[in-house]
Amino acid sequence: MTKYITDAAIVVSFEQDNFIRLKQTKAEESYKNIIDKPSVNTNQPDSASASIPRIIIKDSSKGIAISQNAAQIAMMFGKNSSIDAQTDDLLNTLDLMFEDTKNFQGEDNIQETGFLVSVAYTTDKPIEELSTFLFNNFSNFEPLGNVINAVYKFGFNTENNLYVGIEFGGYRVVHGPEETNAEKKANAAESESVYLFKIDINNKPLIQSKVKEPSEIKNKFKSIINGGLEKLTKNLLI
Repeated sequence: MTKYITDAAIVVSFEQDNFIRLKQTKAEESYKNIIDKPSVNTNQPDSASASIPRIIIKDSSKGIAISQNAAQIAMMFGKNSSIDAQTDDLLNTLDLMFEDTKNFQGEDNIQETGFLVSVAYTTDKPIEELSTFLFNNFSNFEPLGNVINAVYKFGFNTENNLYVGIEFGGYRVVHGPEETNAEKKANAAESESVYLFKIDINNKPLIQSKVKEPSEIKNKFKSIINGGLEKLTKNLLI
């Protein structure tokens, strides 16, 4: 059984800025050490929902979306890198996003930081058996019929006053080769059964004590990725 990160999103929120669309040049300069590409203005009116992106900067594997109240980066990971290399890349990007957003909006305006990471554990079980296996091991009542889906979700407030959410279930993940030809990709693509964990960590509870640095988030994620998930599921990941 191997584990790897499939995708991740990092969000750094700030006090609402109703005129964020006018800061396109500043955004490109602030985030160029993450993505050094021209930005796109989405031309949303100032009266539109504050959470709708006004500025987008992206490359082939990641993209930054800046709204009136947050900067968010979405990242895609391949299976070829080790989980340690992926974790280093993710946490380095977390640091960069925090520092760049602090420079972009000002330290006093920064609010909470958080991220959502999807981690896949491969399994030899056929996809058709995963939900039944999870239900039988994590549910304490009789099924109402054939089990076709089983997803479990937990939320925790940690000793360091972080919020940690864990959601997991059985999924099929499709991997394709690097060829650009669509037909070759379709023919060569392979799929595998995985237990997919979605890990949500943010420091919103800490904001009340004015602690904004993401170091506690990084430490908690490391502890989860380096054995915490296996303990949470009592070694049922087989």
